[in-house]
Order: sequence, then structure tokens, then C-alpha cells
Amino acid sequence: MKKTVRKTLAIAAATLTMATISATSLLSVAAEEPISPAAVQTTAASGSEESISPRRDDIIVKYRMYNGKLQYRRWNQTTGTWVDPDWIDA
Repeated sequence: MKKTVRKTLAIAAATLTMATISATSLLSVAAEEPISPAAVQTTAASGSEESISPRRDDIIVKYRMYNGKLQYRRWNQTTGTWVDPDWIDA
């Protein structure tokens, strides 16, 4: 019985300690001065500069019925091009 009470008290003490530490760190973050909009530098990307582009190809499969046969072809959504050169019978 004593071990259970000690374990419960130890867990409660650890929980209170962690709650106090996290509350203190949250208050210090909230006390920071806000950044004025004039201090923030913004740049607009033009055609000659680098811009953000997706890195992963988004491939989807397109289906069609051609001469009574089901065919499929993969389409790259990222580049807007066909992955497969020809339609493939399914």
C-alpha cells in the first residue's frame, strides 16, 4: 500500500514540475515584443529569379474505352505531361 501511495505522489510531483516548466516557457514567449511590419523585408519573385516549385511528381492514371478495350495512361499533374508514350491495354 505504501509503495502505491509513494508512486502516486512521485507521479503527481513530476506532473506538477513539468506543468510549471512548460507554463513558464509559454509566458516568456508571450512576453516577446511583436515585430513591426516595417522591419520585415519582403521580396517579390520575378520571372528571372528562382521560384518555389514542387519537388514530387503527382502521377494520376487516366482511363478510356478505345475500340471496346479499356486502356490506361499515366499523367503527370506536376509537369502537365504524359508519363507513358502510348495508351496501354488494361
